[in-house]
Amino acid sequence: MMSIAVLAGAMLLPALADLPYGGDSLPYLAEEASAIVKVAAVDRAGPPAGAARDAAEQGTRVAFYSVQVKDVIKGDLEPNNTIRVAVPEAYNVTRVEQLEDNVLFLLGPLGPENEAGVPVAGDTPTYLVISGRYGAVDDTQGRRAEAIREYVKTPQAPMPNPGRVADAAPPNQPRSRGVRLNWAKKFLQSDDPFLQRSSMLELASAPEDPRVIPLLAEAIRSEKVASGSKRVAIQALERSDSPQSLKPLKDIAEDAKAPRDLRSNAVRAIGSIPGGIDVLEELGQSKDRILAPMAREMMRLQENRKGRAARNH
Repeated sequence: MMSIAVLAGAMLLPALADLPYGGDSLPYLAEEASAIVKVAAVDRAGPPAGAARDAAEQGTRVAFYSVQVKDVIKGDLEPNNTIRVAVPEAYNVTRVEQLEDNVLFLLGPLGPENEAGVPVAGDTPTYLVISGRYGAVDDTQGRRAEAIREYVKTPQAPMPNPGRVADAAPPNQPRSRGVRLNWAKKFLQSDDPFLQRSSMLELASAPEDPRVIPLLAEAIRSEKVASGSKRVAIQALERSDSPQSLKPLKDIAEDAKAPRDLRSNAVRAIGSIPGGIDVLEELGQSKDRILAPMAREMMRLQENRKGRAARNH
């Protein structure tokens, strides 16, 4: 599996310079891509005529590849189509074979005046890999393409009682776009890190959905879920602003075997949820030498915030 690195700002691609949170996962990639394809064959391709001059003028640094499409997961392309794919040079493809058997998340076909500044010429349609190297997902084992296809075809389940839930959602928090609940359940404890993180971020996109909280709680308890995914779950529970989130957060805070940063994140999240101050008071009286000081410190910070808020009124 290819290594993953943060997209470098030095690539000077305006459309990619500020990679959003979750830009390495399926919820973002599938939403932003106009085409998703499995690669059959790939070869290096020279830039279009005049591309070197255009790239120098626009500050664009990309390498071009001729890609034969094996399978189409999303978009209007067809198997056996040949397309030109622009890959940010920071991807550092040392061997062209690295792109074989990849699933590519693509933006395009690009016009001559595209926002990314990618040079376009000739009759072969040109596409750009989105999210830098994150938009090229290794599928050597052949499992990810089918999971991605299932994701794309799975409808987003609307929240139950949308009026009541929306009224209860925290202010300034975007309303849920709906969530692919069954897909997320299926891959939440996957041994594939890409699919596991994608399922967690799918759930985290709708923290105010009452069906999501039990799944996040299950993920926090699971030994199969990576610490990074558990951090996402804790953040989502905090953003739920729901008292239902207090128990799973308290459980992870009290787990002496859990990493210290996860316990600390859970304590901080508890302090942000209605009814959390009572839980913090209980944790602050614990005999746990790590947990009790964390809880007392969070209570102190909460009191300071209340004091500042009172003075500002």
